Amino acid sequence: MNMTASLPDSAIRDLNRDKAAAGSIQAFLVKIGPDIYGLPINIVRAVVRSQQYTPIPLAPRHITGLINLRGRVVTAVDLRICMGKTAAYSNSGQLAVGVEVNGEDFALMVDEVGEVVSLPAASQVEFQSNALRKKIRWIVGVFAAPQGMVTVLDIPEMLAANLN
Repeated sequence: MNMTASLPDSAIRDLNRDKAAAGSIQAFLVKIGPDIYGLPINIVRAVVRSQQYTPIPLAPRHITGLINLRGRVVTAVDLRICMGKTAAYSNSGQLAVGVEVNGEDFALMVDEVGEVVSLPAASQVEFQSNALRKKIRWIVGVFAAPQGMVTVLDIPEMLAANLN
């Protein structure tokens, strides 16, 4: 039973940060270019190969469009652009990670998907720049893992910052 399912996203975000500081955090790994990111598993709902998206006129650059995610039409968000990289997607064949935030479904477009890992607090590394930490509020932490350095993202915070 997922005890955090009924908590507001801010409480889940605080819980994830507390776990990162005190014990371990469970993350679903994805790749964007050469970089490895972790998505908190409590918000991940599905992984699908997107067939095609419908562009949204006048949408911000990071909004890829609308896609069908298991029978639901959801907003597709390009994590490459959100993370300051260039868009590299075509209109078909991408990987979409379905997430639920504040009762709303989104598809996060990624290059590759990996596995679910447990990242112990002892593997968390410190940010070398406080300015970077303040600028990118949607980072829960950076962890050294066998797969490489994993940046765990705060998806509710990232979506709030990029959709407002």
